[in-house]
Amino acid sequence: MQKYLLLVLLLLPFSYSFAQTHWQDSILLHQANPSSQGKGWQMEISCFGGGIWKHTPKFKSDHRGTDIGAEVNILRQTFGNKAWNATYHYPRVGYTLLFNRFPNVNQLGYAFGILGTIQLPIYRGDKLQVHLGLSDGLAWLSNKYEATVDTNRNAIGSHINEVTSVKLVLSYVLSEYASVKWNTGITHFSNARYQTPNLGINIITTGLSLNYAIADMPANYRPLKVGKVDKTWKKEFRFGFGRTEFLVPNGPKWNIYVLYGGLSKQWNSVHRFRIGLRGEYNAGAAWTSKFFFPQEYKVLENASTFAFQVGEEWLIGKFGIVGNLGYYLHQGLDPQMAIYQQLGINYLLWRSASTGRELFGGIMMKHHLGIAQYPEATIGWRF
Repeated sequence: MQKYLLLVLLLLPFSYSFAQTHWQDSILLHQANPSSQGKGWQMEISCFGGGIWKHTPKFKSDHRGTDIGAEVNILRQTFGNKAWNATYHYPRVGYTLLFNRFPNVNQLGYAFGILGTIQLPIYRGDKLQVHLGLSDGLAWLSNKYEATVDTNRNAIGSHINEVTSVKLVLSYVLSEYASVKWNTGITHFSNARYQTPNLGINIITTGLSLNYAIADMPANYRPLKVGKVDKTWKKEFRFGFGRTEFLVPNGPKWNIYVLYGGLSKQWNSVHRFRIGLRGEYNAGAAWTSKFFFPQEYKVLENASTFAFQVGEEWLIGKFGIVGNLGYYLHQGLDPQMAIYQQLGINYLLWRSASTGRELFGGIMMKHHLGIAQYPEATIGWRF
């Protein structure tokens, strides 16, 4: 599932480069009160229905039936108080509260989540508007894998999970304060293999929502001029720490240590390109090597992984949405397919105005064509 999300994130910046002809930065949002001072807070209530996409034959749960749920979005219409507002054509940003009732609820249960949300404009007319909605956050699932209860409940091995949603949103403006919306998209639940099993749950949904401005809307957009971008190549090093169950469901959790070194280049105000080498050391694979192959003396080789990696970071203020693609040069005791993907979020912790040096942190999820391997917390230095 996450391979499709990665594709969307990698193609999105290019689609927005061509979308700039749809409107000018000075366009009016609605004929709002000129004294509003740009508050722009909105509430959106959505109801949806859909079904589970069984993406692997290993998914044993009975998924027949209808998935139903509801969302409450608290959004703010940006209008130019940050430079990136204009670059992304004044998106809506905020939070989403999610409730989901899975099909076959006795086996799959319910989900409750809180997500960060951004709605990116694709087309904005007087009455019809089209947005791309991206959301990511945490969810609590009521039912998880328990061999003593039901071995067919094998989609998720933990109550706490990551949830990602991608939606296409069509809006019809009713007034300067209200609009009705239709949306369709995909929502993915996964614990990134922090605890096995972790096949993930994918639901395809469609629904209707009502959006209402709970505070005055901004009278007009006020684009800020984007400052000069440092386009020189910079060196970048990162340290990562992951944790996963290695091979055995409900077994011990093992640490994974990651080192990355490479080059990065910010080629405009909202995009950064990366290329480099990445190494991993899997403590679970090291223990397995010592226990089962004590005479071979290949612990480091069996526990290590090396890869060539390229990536793109989509910048939103101090945040960055990251998509990486890697190719293994060496794999240890936990062989995977030759290519892997990563999705994650970075946050700029500190930047020197004089030298351009940066300290940043982030959270990444590594997977192989939608099959999660482990979550990773990272800290990095760019200079």
